[in-house]
Amino acid sequence: MDVPLPLAATSIRSVRAGRIARMRGPKASEQECAAFAGQMRARMVDRVWFVGSNAVTAPQIEAGFLEMLGLLDSHLSKRALSVRRSAGLR
Repeated sequence: MDVPLPLAATSIRSVRAGRIARMRGPKASEQECAAFAGQMRARMVDRVWFVGSNAVTAPQIEAGFLEMLGLLDSHLSKRALSVRRSAGLR
């Protein structure tokens, strides 16, 4: 049974697949990269059941992801400020 995942989960999977494809073939053409990214997305979808993603757990997984994004954003904004200061920039 296919359970539609929230848009964030679908978008993240697409971004990850594209990033993995580009890392595996940095000199590949856009067409080759897109083909490999499609294969990666298919593999990710086939494994969703294994990691416990389903209609019941999706809200909790997405909330955790959004919380992590907030923490990461806070961390990176402090780090960027530190880097700018050490470079003598404001």
